[in-house]
Amino acid sequence: MISNPNAKPDMWSLETQANRLTDNTADKAVNTVRNLQDSVGPAVGVMAHKAQELARRGQAAVTDSAASVQQSVNRSLDATFDYVGRKPMQSMLIAAAVGAAATAVLIARSRRNTH
Repeated sequence: MISNPNAKPDMWSLETQANRLTDNTADKAVNTVRNLQDSVGPAVGVMAHKAQELARRGQAAVTDSAASVQQSVNRSLDATFDYVGRKPMQSMLIAAAVGAAATAVLIARSRRNTH
Protein backbone atom coordinates (compact mmCIF):
# COMPACT_ATOMS: atom_id res chain seq x y z
CA MET A 1 0.00 0.00 0.00
CA ILE A 2 1.24 3.50 -0.73
CA SER A 3 1.84 5.38 2.51
CA ASN A 4 1.72 8.91 1.10
CA PRO A 5 -1.44 9.69 -0.86
CA ASN A 6 -0.05 13.14 -1.84
CA ALA A 7 3.00 11.71 -3.60
CA LYS A 8 1.12 9.96 -6.39
CA PRO A 9 -2.61 10.71 -6.38
CA ASP A 10 -3.32 8.58 -9.42
CA MET A 11 -1.65 5.50 -7.88
CA TRP A 12 -3.46 6.13 -4.60
CA SER A 13 -6.80 6.29 -6.36
CA LEU A 14 -6.01 3.18 -8.38
CA GLU A 15 -4.98 1.27 -5.26
CA THR A 16 -8.12 2.36 -3.41
CA GLN A 17 -10.31 1.26 -6.28
CA ALA A 18 -8.50 -2.08 -6.46
CA ASN A 19 -8.97 -2.60 -2.73
CA ARG A 20 -12.67 -1.79 -2.97
CA LEU A 21 -13.07 -4.11 -5.94
CA THR A 22 -11.24 -6.87 -4.08
CA ASP A 23 -13.41 -6.34 -1.00
CA ASN A 24 -16.60 -6.40 -3.09
CA THR A 25 -15.47 -9.55 -4.89
CA ALA A 26 -14.61 -11.24 -1.60
CA ASP A 27 -17.99 -10.25 -0.16
CA LYS A 28 -19.77 -11.63 -3.22
CA ALA A 29 -17.80 -14.87 -2.97
CA VAL A 30 -18.68 -15.25 0.71
CA ASN A 31 -22.36 -14.59 -0.03
CA THR A 32 -22.31 -17.10 -2.89
CA VAL A 33 -20.78 -19.75 -0.66
CA ARG A 34 -23.37 -19.05 2.04
CA ASN A 35 -26.19 -19.28 -0.50
CA LEU A 36 -24.80 -22.58 -1.77
CA GLN A 37 -24.57 -23.91 1.76
CA ASP A 38 -28.16 -22.87 2.41
CA SER A 39 -29.42 -24.54 -0.76
CA VAL A 40 -27.26 -27.69 -0.57
CA GLY A 41 -27.61 -28.26 3.18
CA PRO A 42 -31.25 -29.41 3.08
CA ALA A 43 -30.55 -31.60 0.04
CA VAL A 44 -27.77 -33.37 1.91
CA GLY A 45 -30.12 -33.94 4.83
CA VAL A 46 -32.77 -35.38 2.53
CA MET A 47 -30.23 -37.65 0.86
CA ALA A 48 -28.95 -38.87 4.22
CA HIS A 49 -32.52 -39.59 5.34
CA LYS A 50 -33.20 -41.52 2.13
CA ALA A 51 -29.98 -43.50 2.55
CA GLN A 52 -30.97 -44.42 6.11
CA GLU A 53 -34.43 -45.45 4.91
CA LEU A 54 -32.94 -47.63 2.15
CA ALA A 55 -30.58 -49.24 4.65
CA ARG A 56 -33.49 -49.93 7.00
CA ARG A 57 -35.52 -51.46 4.17
CA GLY A 58 -32.57 -53.58 3.09
CA GLN A 59 -32.07 -54.85 6.61
CA ALA A 60 -35.77 -55.66 6.91
CA ALA A 61 -35.68 -57.51 3.57
CA VAL A 62 -32.68 -59.56 4.71
CA THR A 63 -34.40 -60.36 7.99
CA ASP A 64 -37.58 -61.41 6.17
CA SER A 65 -35.58 -63.52 3.72
CA ALA A 66 -33.70 -65.22 6.53
CA ALA A 67 -36.98 -66.03 8.28
CA SER A 68 -38.40 -67.40 5.03
CA VAL A 69 -35.33 -69.58 4.45
CA GLN A 70 -35.50 -70.84 8.04
CA GLN A 71 -39.16 -71.79 7.59
CA SER A 72 -38.35 -73.57 4.33
CA VAL A 73 -35.51 -75.51 5.94
CA ASN A 74 -37.74 -76.48 8.84
CA ARG A 75 -40.46 -77.72 6.46
CA SER A 76 -37.89 -79.74 4.50
CA LEU A 77 -36.51 -81.28 7.67
CA ASP A 78 -39.99 -82.11 8.89
CA ALA A 79 -40.83 -83.74 5.54
CA THR A 80 -37.56 -85.70 5.59
CA PHE A 81 -38.10 -86.99 9.12
CA ASP A 82 -41.69 -87.87 8.25
CA TYR A 83 -40.56 -89.82 5.17
CA VAL A 84 -37.83 -91.64 7.08
CA GLY A 85 -40.34 -92.51 9.80
CA ARG A 86 -42.84 -93.89 7.27
CA LYS A 87 -40.32 -95.67 5.01
CA PRO A 88 -37.16 -96.47 6.95
CA MET A 89 -35.82 -99.19 4.60
CA GLN A 90 -36.35 -97.14 1.44
CA SER A 91 -34.75 -94.12 3.16
CA MET A 92 -31.70 -96.20 4.07
CA LEU A 93 -31.35 -97.41 0.46
CA ILE A 94 -31.65 -93.85 -0.85
CA ALA A 95 -29.00 -92.67 1.63
CA ALA A 96 -26.67 -95.49 0.56
CA ALA A 97 -27.16 -94.64 -3.12
CA VAL A 98 -26.45 -90.95 -2.49
CA GLY A 99 -23.34 -91.87 -0.50
CA ALA A 100 -22.12 -94.17 -3.27
CA ALA A 101 -22.70 -91.49 -5.92
CA ALA A 102 -20.85 -88.88 -3.86
CA THR A 103 -17.96 -91.28 -3.33
CA ALA A 104 -17.80 -92.02 -7.06
CA VAL A 105 -17.69 -88.29 -7.86
CA LEU A 106 -14.90 -87.70 -5.34
CA ILE A 107 -12.84 -90.62 -6.66
CA ALA A 108 -13.28 -89.44 -10.26
CA ARG A 109 -12.18 -85.92 -9.33
CA SER A 110 -9.14 -87.09 -7.42
CA ARG A 111 -8.05 -89.28 -10.37
CA ARG A 112 -8.53 -86.39 -12.79
CA ASN A 113 -6.45 -84.05 -10.58
CA THR A 114 -3.56 -86.52 -10.21
CA HIS A 115 -3.15 -87.14 -13.97
